[in-house]
Amino acid sequence: MTTVLLSLLFARVPVSPDEQERLTARLVAESGGPVGYDADEIPGGTGPFGRVASNPVPMAGIVSAELYFRRLSPPDGRLLDWQRTGSRSAARIDNPVDCYHLTDYSSKELGEVYISPYHQRISNRAPEGFVLDGVD
Repeated sequence: MTTVLLSLLFARVPVSPDEQERLTARLVAESGGPVGYDADEIPGGTGPFGRVASNPVPMAGIVSAELYFRRLSPPDGRLLDWQRTGSRSAARIDNPVDCYHLTDYSSKELGEVYISPYHQRISNRAPEGFVLDGVD
């Protein structure tokens, strides 16, 4: 099942909101069940949301970052490309925080976004300077 899930995610096949919810539930279940928060933000995070390690975007597992970044774009709707650049610790965040370097498809630099993949669901909040598809 994991192989099929990963192939769907990394092939960047469009996923409906219902399918995203089902995939997230599977990711949580396969990672050992719910941990962390069921929230769009981690309580106690400090600094600009998603743009610093001390206030990362909560996710339901590392693979769920793919679902999140596929929905994320600059306000003008340009498509993103992202690359994980490593993990680090952050004050008041219980687990390691992953850093992703973002560019658009013409390689224009868009900065870093930090995620915490140890939570019950994928946040529905976009970092400053970005929008999330499907969120008003």
